[in-house]
Amino acid sequence: MNNKEIKFNESQLRLLKNWRLLKKEDNTYRTNFPILDISQTKILRENSKVIANKFGNILQNAILKLKDILKERKREQNIYSILFSYVIDGIWDKYEKKEMIHKREVSAEHPFWDGKIWALFPKRDFHCGTNKISDKGIQLLVNWSPGTIKNMIPFVSDWKNLLKMFDDYVDSGRVLDPKAKKVFEPFNLFNNVGIFTIPVIIENNNNKLFRIYDEISDKIANNVNSFMDLNALRERFHFRSNKQTLVIVYHEMMWDLLNYFENKNLITKPVTFSEPGNTKPADISNLIFIVRSKNN
Repeated sequence: MNNKEIKFNESQLRLLKNWRLLKKEDNTYRTNFPILDISQTKILRENSKVIANKFGNILQNAILKLKDILKERKREQNIYSILFSYVIDGIWDKYEKKEMIHKREVSAEHPFWDGKIWALFPKRDFHCGTNKISDKGIQLLVNWSPGTIKNMIPFVSDWKNLLKMFDDYVDSGRVLDPKAKKVFEPFNLFNNVGIFTIPVIIENNNNKLFRIYDEISDKIANNVNSFMDLNALRERFHFRSNKQTLVIVYHEMMWDLLNYFENKNLITKPVTFSEPGNTKPADISNLIFIVRSKNN
């Protein structure tokens, strides 16, 4: 294989070193993060699937509770996005509080960035992410996948009206701005007087959705050491520490856990994800919900 010359300057190398992405050994620069090839990725995912099945077995009843609560509110289709964006991929604060991972914060030791990076191949057939708008203890969470972007143009490009809609909710509890109301009315987020009908999670024990989040996330965090052999996984893949191992393995397990729940018919992938070509504007509301801190 021919090596291609890559042009660079010293400031670029310095930046990569400061971000701890590059290290110098014997006058040679090397990547400073794990890179898994096809065979290693395959083994990692075989492990993560086994781990996900263990977690899935103990979480099924809680998922059924979550489903029932949303069904009462006629928002059962929001379960996938709430489960992913708020519960499964929202557990990191709990991991930090339990000191299972490093707290993500800029410090004198890590003044530029304090996250984790790794590379593996191939990518999974499906993945999704979450965008958040936050102010005054209130968050609007929008779950998305690459295939949904064209169906969510106002949520990814019309920031002016999106922020107006959000600011109206923060200040008044409903959408008042005529232009924002007109732009987002087709997406089934609020009723004809601008009051949001999508799920609202209030982070206190009086809120059923928050209690379920707490139950599921506690079961996950409390069983990590039982279901994941972090020492063995660290050694097998040459990860730097058990904390790094947890971050990497958990990011793989998330998708296997969602697949487990789908295979058990506990959740269904939103039509916006499974059939983006058949998505109607009203379907987008299944990907969106609101979180309010306990003081709001």
